[in-house]
Amino acid sequence: MRHFHGIYKNVCEKHDPSYYAKFKKWADEYFWCKHREQTRGLGGIFFDDLNDRPKEEIVKFSAECLASVVPSYVPIVHKHKDDEFTTKQKEWQAMRRVSF
Repeated sequence: MRHFHGIYKNVCEKHDPSYYAKFKKWADEYFWCKHREQTRGLGGIFFDDLNDRPKEEIVKFSAECLASVVPSYVPIVHKHKDDEFTTKQKEWQAMRRVSF
């Protein structure tokens, strides 16, 4: 997680020193499941409707965030791809599957 957040912190601070703290807090609040008292996912940053600066700057920031998805997430996958799961964890996951 440190790697993931470090990449996004660097991206944010490169564009605006206030971004990371603001967007991480926004993600933490947005992805908090009150009824389960837990977060969804691994955290990150969340932003929308950025219109306080020229659109070229916003597009550049957004593009750099998008380009950071793979380098921030793949190391986590590699680290945990061979982790074993307990029966209890598999049952928990099965209970939360959604059918479409």
